Amino acid sequence: MSDREFQPFEVDVARTGAYQYSTGMQYSAVIANARLSDMTLESMDWTGLRALDVGCGDGVYTLELYRRGNLSELVGIDLSPAAIAAAGSKVANESVRFSVSSGSRLPFENDSFDVAHLRGVLHHMQDPALAVAEALRVANRVFIIEPNGWNFGLKVIERLSPYHRQHHERSFTSAQIDRWIMSSGGTVSWRKWGGFVPMFCPTGIAKWMKRIEPLLESLPVLRQATCAVYVVVGTRSPSR
Repeated sequence: MSDREFQPFEVDVARTGAYQYSTGMQYSAVIANARLSDMTLESMDWTGLRALDVGCGDGVYTLELYRRGNLSELVGIDLSPAAIAAAGSKVANESVRFSVSSGSRLPFENDSFDVAHLRGVLHHMQDPALAVAEALRVANRVFIIEPNGWNFGLKVIERLSPYHRQHHERSFTSAQIDRWIMSSGGTVSWRKWGGFVPMFCPTGIAKWMKRIEPLLESLPVLRQATCAVYVVVGTRSPSR
């Protein structure tokens, strides 16, 4: 993520103390993020793991993962000093710490963690492939959630939505993300296309989309074309 890319997030934190999608003020963002969190917990047993959260932002979902997943330790990093300050203010008596750092140059030794958690951060980075490689260097598993690049409707939103344009939102296909995992010595061990509700849409539309979400997630071909996100776990070969 460049200075240009995280500046809008700095503005969000300065204005409200949180990112727009994590304030809980908009119904669509609340239910969209709840589905992402549920899929995160579905992907693996997080109990007792040491995790690194790359692009932790304001820490809302970092701490949710720590608490709901029963992790033993969690480190969150982000390029935004304002976001890290906001995240640190939320920590109670927990094994969680936050620091300003780049996901493209992780300041950790090889195998420092059990898993690296990348929730919606790759599409903000100048070199997402490098970020995946770094994640699989410091942990033998990487967990990734990204907007679904096969979704035509999402491509339209990225071009027309003021929020998406201001925050430099983009999306990648599952094939691209899988390729980054494999080129970093990993294999795809779990994947899912899920969610259907956009982060920012009128409440009535969000409720309707939420009702049909389970059906779309269950249909093998349709889910790849219509679901909001691609969720994947990559596991590094023990030989690397």
